[in-house]
Amino acid sequence: MIAILYLSIRKFFPLLVMTKTYLIAFVLVVVCICTGFSQDEGVLTKKVRITNGKSFIFSTGPSFRFNNKSDYSPGLYFEAGYLTRLNRLVSIGGSLSFTKLNFDQELSDSYADSKAIGNNLFQEDGGYEVYAVYMDGGNLNFYAAAFDLRIDFSPYDEENKVSVYGHIKPFVLASSKSEVSATTYLWYPNNNPFEPPPWDPAVSGGVWYETIAATDEGREGWAAKTEFAGGIGIGIGVDYTLSSKLKLFLQPALRFTSPITHIKTNEFPRLRNNGYNNPEYPFAKKGFSTLTVALGLAYSF
Repeated sequence: MIAILYLSIRKFFPLLVMTKTYLIAFVLVVVCICTGFSQDEGVLTKKVRITNGKSFIFSTGPSFRFNNKSDYSPGLYFEAGYLTRLNRLVSIGGSLSFTKLNFDQELSDSYADSKAIGNNLFQEDGGYEVYAVYMDGGNLNFYAAAFDLRIDFSPYDEENKVSVYGHIKPFVLASSKSEVSATTYLWYPNNNPFEPPPWDPAVSGGVWYETIAATDEGREGWAAKTEFAGGIGIGIGVDYTLSSKLKLFLQPALRFTSPITHIKTNEFPRLRNNGYNNPEYPFAKKGFSTLTVALGLAYSF
C-alpha cells in the first residue's frame, strides 16, 4: 500500500505544481464572489438604486515579459469588453483582447553581448568552429476571450470621483506564431569561442554558412503555427470619473498563460549537435507570463 501511494504521488505531483497558479486563482475568485454577496449591499438587499450599471470598456497599453526569459521585446495590448454591476461591490462581464509580441534578435545576440538573455552561438562538438545564428520572424499574436470579475475595494458610490478595485480574468487564448527563418555564419576564432565577443573578423574570419527556412528537412517546427491555451489575468485598477457616463481607468495586470510554443534560445546548450541541430531549436513549449499596463475608457449606461 505504501509503495502504491508513493508511485501515485510521483506521478501526479508535477501536475499539481503546474496547476498551482490556476488553483490559487480559482480560490481567489470564489472568495471574492462570496465576499461581494455577503455585504449588506448584495443583490437581494441592496439599499441604493444603481444607475448606469452597465459599461462598455476599451483599453490599450504595453505588454512586457514577466519572470520570463524568452526572446521577445515589449509588445502592445488591446481590449474591448462589457461589464454589468451586480451590486455595490461586484461586477461581471466579458472581454476580447489582442496582444502582439515581436521576437527581438538583440535579446538573442550573445555574439554582440555576452550578457544577452538568449544565445545565438554554437560551438562545433570537439572543435573550434563557432556558428552564429541570426533569426527573423517568430512573432506572437494572442487572441483571447475572457470572463471578467471585478471587486471594488469599497462600496460603489456615484459621488466618488476615484475608485480602486481588483480584477480576475480567466481566459481562453489562440496563440499564433509567425514563420521563422535564419542565416548562419561560421567563425574560426583564435581564442576561446565563448570569451566576451566580438571577435575581430580580420583575424578570425566570418563566412556565410547556410540559410534556414521552414521548408528545410528537420526544421518543420519553424513554420507558422496556431495553438490554443488557457490562462488567467490578475490585477488591480483605478477609476477616475470624467462625467456621469464616462470614466478613465488605469489597469495593470499579470497574465499567466498555459504552455505555448515560443522562441527561447537559452533553453539549448551552446553546442552544434545538441543545440543548433536540435530539432526543437529555437522553441520551447512553456508557460508564458506577461505584465500588462492598460489605460482605457469606460462608457456607462
